[in-house]
Amino acid sequence: ALGVTTQYRREHFSLDKASEPQRVKPFTGDNRRDFIAKLKAFSGKKDVLRFACAKFSEPACARARLYLLAFSEAGWPLKSETVERIELATPYDGVSMVSYSDNPPAPAPHLGWWTKMTENDVTIYFAFRQLNITLNTVGVPDVPKGERILYFGPELEH
Repeated sequence: ALGVTTQYRREHFSLDKASEPQRVKPFTGDNRRDFIAKLKAFSGKKDVLRFACAKFSEPACARARLYLLAFSEAGWPLKSETVERIELATPYDGVSMVSYSDNPPAPAPHLGWWTKMTENDVTIYFAFRQLNITLNTVGVPDVPKGERILYFGPELEH
């Protein structure tokens, strides 16, 4: 009877395509050109960018280097032409944008603070979004104002 129930579910209940997770688009060809075009279109004062990766993840560091080159090609100022290998006390997967915030620490790890996004934040966020990459956004007091860190952690299966 279990097999009949399973078959019935397959025939009568399907996932809505919109609810299925979107796969990250490859960072090549038209996707790369569109990403760079989105970054070049920003005409405001661009924040200085630093690129960092999880020091134990060679794929994350290689991915960070690809994006460093794209931001450089798009005319964004870089603090360094290299990717910093770092170890975080609180690790993050995927891509995180770290910027200055004077908010106090969150009262619990699952909570955070709402912060107004700058034009830089919006441009970077939506450049990644068009590749189906959702950025983690992190605010800390020790990143200088006018500077952003793009941190690349390992990719986890969700």
